[in-house]
Amino acid sequence: MQLISDIKIKERVLNFLLLPFTFENDKYLNMMSDQNYNTDLTKKVNMYLDNALSNEDETKLLHQMQNDASFNELLTKEKSFRKLIKNNMPRRKVSDDFIKGIMRKIKTD
Repeated sequence: MQLISDIKIKERVLNFLLLPFTFENDKYLNMMSDQNYNTDLTKKVNMYLDNALSNEDETKLLHQMQNDASFNELLTKEKSFRKLIKNNMPRRKVSDDFIKGIMRKIKTD
């Protein structure tokens, strides 16, 4: 009986000590759900820019764009980032021998 009483006392003390952190935990959970939303939105934007969405999904996403200002901001940032990479990243030239070697391997397989 003493053991159960000690456990209950420890639970009460622990709950009392953790009480101030419950509000912080709620803020953390909200922040995590916001991150999940942003991650999901980023995936949708990338799929849209890669033309990987079905017509139905694209229509839904464009409708969401009209209702969500963060979508337009994310879309603009992603487009400018892709443009920056495309225009400023040097592309290495591939030798003709390398191309011919790949073509030979494809034909023999």
